[in-house]
Amino acid sequence: MLFGYPMRAEAYFGTDEDYLLRAEKPDNREKGHYLEYVNPDAESYLVQKGDTLWEIARERCGSGTAYHKLWEDNRELVDTPQTLQIGTKLRIQEKLYTAAGMQDYVRDEVTHCRIGADASAWEWDPDGYRYQLFEILTYRNDLGENAPYRNWEAFQREASACAERLCGGRVSELSFSRYRVTDLCDLCYYQFVFDGGDKRYLIMAALSCTDERESPEYVVYNGLGQALSMSCKNMKSEVFAVCDLDRCDEKDLQEAKGKTFYMAARGIDSLTYYPKSRDYVGAADWNYPQIHNPFAQAMESFVNEPLERKEGAPPARALVWKDAAFEKLVREELARLWALTEEEKKAFMERPVTAAELSGITNLSLYEDGEEGMLYLRLNGRDRIRTVKDAAALHKTEDIACLRGSLITLDDLAEFTELTGLELCLHGSALSDFSAIGRLRGLRELDLRLEAHKKRLRDQDFAFLGGLSQLRLLYLRGPAQEDLGGIGAAGAAGALEGVTDLSVLEHCPQLTYLILEGGKIESFSFLAKLPKLYYVNLIGRKERESEIRELLERSSLPELCFFYLGYNESIVFDIGGA
Repeated sequence: MLFGYPMRAEAYFGTDEDYLLRAEKPDNREKGHYLEYVNPDAESYLVQKGDTLWEIARERCGSGTAYHKLWEDNRELVDTPQTLQIGTKLRIQEKLYTAAGMQDYVRDEVTHCRIGADASAWEWDPDGYRYQLFEILTYRNDLGENAPYRNWEAFQREASACAERLCGGRVSELSFSRYRVTDLCDLCYYQFVFDGGDKRYLIMAALSCTDERESPEYVVYNGLGQALSMSCKNMKSEVFAVCDLDRCDEKDLQEAKGKTFYMAARGIDSLTYYPKSRDYVGAADWNYPQIHNPFAQAMESFVNEPLERKEGAPPARALVWKDAAFEKLVREELARLWALTEEEKKAFMERPVTAAELSGITNLSLYEDGEEGMLYLRLNGRDRIRTVKDAAALHKTEDIACLRGSLITLDDLAEFTELTGLELCLHGSALSDFSAIGRLRGLRELDLRLEAHKKRLRDQDFAFLGGLSQLRLLYLRGPAQEDLGGIGAAGAAGALEGVTDLSVLEHCPQLTYLILEGGKIESFSFLAKLPKLYYVNLIGRKERESEIRELLERSSLPELCFFYLGYNESIVFDIGGA
């Protein structure tokens, strides 16, 4: 027994058929073991000569067997199912059901569902499932007055405009519907067909939210078969289904839709959630930055076209490179992005690169493996390069530029004036001048990892951060040598061990996500001057927990929701209110 509820021998429930949406309440299923979805946007139907409730239910509700429910919804107008009068205006309120409920635990291999915090890159395996679900569980409902369910017409207009703006003619058959999941949450649903060029996908999106009202208590079974007493308040979940239309039949699509509905509702319990630790892809491209943008994600995940090559207006400024190895990397990567032929590439490698030809480059990932003497560069890529293994995997698929060499300066980065995202992993490097980054005034995300670094950096080496007034995410990692587990380069120093002051971050008023590992920061008072902080992870500061917690709690930081002090010894508390 746990919380007064029995243990279950089976830790899962559900087959594909249990998630199919149906018009009739499932037989022999008790409350808690099915979900009811009610569409509040009731339609009306004027009875014509020859109509029967069975035929009307079949046409308007999806099944003739729904005639009894249709009759119950119109008892004040229809005495019996057989006494249907011509001219009667029937109220048709759609109700759908799944034969799985909140008290059923569901295996991922049944739902084809992967859970996480960010669906920024739908990792589609063409040889895997015919459809795949991606579930994002966030800590709280932070939509406020902008909630789509309450502003349904405005949301439909915005989503339709966003689809056209971002995808052009690639989106078709866009449709919307909304439901109230009885005793639980609101659910918004929309779907569209996306043309990826050589493949077409059906994208299904469901958003579930609870408000400040607490739902009735119910029982949830976790993966161990344990029964937990739960209720929901101010929660949010999102689910996306990606269906390969070349491989899915109608049954597959019905399964995917039912599972999307079910998992979006099931996901609002608070047994599991993941913090948002960076902006969602496409967040700035529509009026709902707290919701994933499936149109932007579809473009990023499923469209693989050559980068538009722009020529500068005469006289075009030719770039003067400071680092020959970096220049060659950039040329190799541009040739790949432009899909140049061998002849075109040969000509390009022998002539100057103009500043205009770097336009359209918004993301840059650079990995230096100082131990092996290798450099890897990715422009406008969605895959984060965290390890040498990641870089090697991309090189194997020819999706990244690679050459043997080492960097002598980062000054050439300043030429990428349109960068909004920069990822630098300098493994075993000796670089110490990062000032060129400070000239990237539009930078919103900076991921700087200095692993097995060969120089110990000082406070002044990070003065460049003060010039990044638009910065929203900073990931700064420079672990001590003893924290590298013996994998550091010979002679490596803890890159941030000499850093004691990061008050320069006070000049980054847009900073929302901060992850810091390493350094011996003497004061974290600068955090109190960053009003938009939402997620803070100060890895390895466990001994200063009380001090930092007190500082954050007495500061006016209305958006701060997550505070961590490491990987395993995480502390989460909500300051902003939920």
